Amino acid sequence: MLIIQDLKKKYAKSPRPALDGINLTVEKGEFIAVLGLSGAGKSTLIRCINQLVLPTSGEILWHDQPVLGKRGKALRAYRRQVGMIFQNFNLIDRLSVLQNVLAGRFGTTPMWRVLLQQYTREDLQIAEEALLRVGMVEFKRVRADQLSGGQRQRVAIARALAQKPELILGDEPISNLDPVTAVDVMELLKSINEKEGITMILNLHSVEIAVQYANRIIGIANGQVVYDGSPEGLSETVLAQIYKPDRKVDPAVTTKAIKLLSRI
Repeated sequence: MLIIQDLKKKYAKSPRPALDGINLTVEKGEFIAVLGLSGAGKSTLIRCINQLVLPTSGEILWHDQPVLGKRGKALRAYRRQVGMIFQNFNLIDRLSVLQNVLAGRFGTTPMWRVLLQQYTREDLQIAEEALLRVGMVEFKRVRADQLSGGQRQRVAIARALAQKPELILGDEPISNLDPVTAVDVMELLKSINEKEGITMILNLHSVEIAVQYANRIIGIANGQVVYDGSPEGLSETVLAQIYKPDRKVDPAVTTKAIKLLSRI
């Protein structure tokens, strides 16, 4: 489904690469959590996948077709298949919930319809179905700035669903939510993964949340993959490699201490 080969990204003002040779293969239906310290390369990886950031070198293949170098219609067609959920929701506050979700139809809707807000009956139906799926259809006429954080993230998920994607990427999608709301959002994403078969790749700070919901964990440190395996394989030593890559750590350090460190 998605193959990443020797992916590298070097920002001009950074002393070392943000990504330094990432190799990954993602199969349909996986629920992947990406763990790592801030600055480890998690967000850059996600943004390279959907081409918000252009890699310095390497290759990304989507259904065996190269992604890098796509422009115009080809890039829009690819992005329609890859939904994105952001940490800060990225909603347009002055627009209604329904209008925000309809933004997920931009890739298939002529610009004149977007500008005039003249969506087809099919687009409206898809948007309302997406809102129903996330439990927000009764708020469809409410302005986005009137919603709570959890409600805003549900609308953002509905917007991604309106694209009819095969893959959803999440860049710290629960970091701005309280613990109870964060669990609610993760339950929703897990349900979408299991029932709709949409592949998920989410950057997360919480080890506990990652272990609870993901069936595969990717640990990144200093722009490199230092762990790729099951949640059960997250030993104290592995967690130290992810969260303390530049320091010697006693492997006997408690799991509780490592988990607290992972939230920093």
